[in-house]
Amino acid sequence: MNKTPVTLAIVGLFNTPFIFAATNSDNGSTNPTIVVSAIRSEQSEVTTPASISIISRDEIDRSGAQNVADVLRARGGIQISDLFGDGSRTNISMRGFSADSAKSNTLILIDGRSMNNIDMSSPRLNNIALKDVERIEIIQGSAGTLFGDQAVGGVINIITRQPTKFSGDVELGLGSYDTKTARGSVSNYLDNGISFRLSAESRKSDNYREHNALDYNNGFGRIDYDYGNGTVFAETQRTLEDLELPGALTQAEMDADRTQVNPLYPDDFNDSVSTLSRVGVMQNIGTHWQLEAELSAKKSNTFGKAWGSDFEQDYDDTGFTPRFIGTIPGSHGETLITIGADLYDYKYVTDWGFGEDKNTQENRAYYAQAVVPLSNKITGTFGARHASMESEISIGNLDDTVTVGEIGLSYQASPRWRLFARGDSNFRFPKVDEQTYTEPGVDGLDTQTGISYEVGSEWKKENASFKAVVYRLTLDNEIDYDSTADGPWGPGTGANVNLDSTQRTGLILEGSLQARTDLLLTAQYTYVDPEIDGGSFSGNSIPFVARNVLRMSADYQINSHWNLFGELQYTGERYQGSDYENLLDKLPALTIVNMNINYRNGPYVLSAKVNNLTNEKYSNYATYDTYYPAPERNFLFNASFAF
Repeated sequence: MNKTPVTLAIVGLFNTPFIFAATNSDNGSTNPTIVVSAIRSEQSEVTTPASISIISRDEIDRSGAQNVADVLRARGGIQISDLFGDGSRTNISMRGFSADSAKSNTLILIDGRSMNNIDMSSPRLNNIALKDVERIEIIQGSAGTLFGDQAVGGVINIITRQPTKFSGDVELGLGSYDTKTARGSVSNYLDNGISFRLSAESRKSDNYREHNALDYNNGFGRIDYDYGNGTVFAETQRTLEDLELPGALTQAEMDADRTQVNPLYPDDFNDSVSTLSRVGVMQNIGTHWQLEAELSAKKSNTFGKAWGSDFEQDYDDTGFTPRFIGTIPGSHGETLITIGADLYDYKYVTDWGFGEDKNTQENRAYYAQAVVPLSNKITGTFGARHASMESEISIGNLDDTVTVGEIGLSYQASPRWRLFARGDSNFRFPKVDEQTYTEPGVDGLDTQTGISYEVGSEWKKENASFKAVVYRLTLDNEIDYDSTADGPWGPGTGANVNLDSTQRTGLILEGSLQARTDLLLTAQYTYVDPEIDGGSFSGNSIPFVARNVLRMSADYQINSHWNLFGELQYTGERYQGSDYENLLDKLPALTIVNMNINYRNGPYVLSAKVNNLTNEKYSNYATYDTYYPAPERNFLFNASFAF
């Protein structure tokens, strides 16, 4: 697709009577939707000046998505690089970060618990079974005060299902590349206040490329007890993933065979075992206050071969996140207070054949936020966070502290129309392995800091909604990988650096229209101008960021049994990863069309999905003129039974 169709699509967005983005789970209705991410506790409406998009369970089911990455593509200003096209190795970028730094500037949460790692590896979205997801909340823009480290471009909070009655289901699937899936779950809510949910998933596939077989297994269990004045819960999840790594290809190699394995490293693989456990409590304290607290532990062992070298990595981290949520009555309504702490301890041991390298890090943060009704229509949000980091790594002990704040206003102009504006400081501490691969003479990277300003408007009625957000994100000491820097292996071999000042200016448009009782139309458009405004790369674009991203979908209920869902995803051209000099060939713009059809008859559901309907041959990631070919047209068939 060239610029002309994109321009026409954008013009159509404004001239058609509402073809907008489905951002609420009620498909355009004004019924209240529970939101957690606005203030880190459940609320029936968003009064803070944050732009939050919600992807509901119903929308996930109708789309035919098989993993979290599929659900998130082009939503809420998100750009995704997916090395193999199966969601197993993805980077999520919000608000214009390169593929190298995006993984550390978007905070991924599951039920409020951070999935981001102490090292530079991406959060493992594939560890989250889509069957367990109730909805996904996307906070667009910085949330450094409320969520802290790495909440720079945005926050994605994945909310898991909780039982309200007895239910269960079994699902089987077959697809291209010898893909086989099996999923099942059972849950119940008992009269004595005890509820539980158990689920399991197994997925096997040869994938599109040679030497790219995936063997994935996931099990999850949770039990809750509601004792009247509060609830307690305990949950555990175990994920096993064996993945063969086909590596990147040159253009000549792709021309010869897009599916081949990198001939230099034909035996690379990555196997991992991960366990996540969590216990928590919600306790009412009097009439106006409650305590919410979670204690979590994550253990992960990864081993394999990368670039021909054997390696092993062990993660072991624990987190304790208590917070008090209170309401204070006032003349214009209740002031909502949140006071909390995020306390994380990390251990990271890696071995690349030179002996074990042991690293530890302690992150301590304390925050407070107040949402204050200033009048019957205006609400103010004020907050601050103080955070500290102490690391013990191979080059020595490093520590730092940072304090950030937020201020914002939300104006409810009418029951349908809301305006908001806010400024939110943000930060991210350097990762442990970033600190060990820097330029000669650099004793440690500086903490990245910045501030995000945004103004927006939201409008919705019974059958339509619309949202527009304009933002400016400015960063100091942005941490990224510069392939031209002098590194530990010599001049020009690359190193992690603090960039000069960078900025992103952008626009997000979202909306939805229930055009008829049987037809829902949605669209999201994102524009971002990511620029380096200082140093030797001044004026250059940040690599691997598309200025224009567009997604449109149509959800058609053919009759009481049949449903048809189609989506178009457009991603504009972008520089290759790490190309700060902007000299290499750009990845061309691409348009992907996916379709899914569902048949439902009582407890039985059949679905058939076609990905990449037009059979585009493209690469979803490239760096140094090497490419990761994405899958061509492929199919997936699922059958499920609910009881």
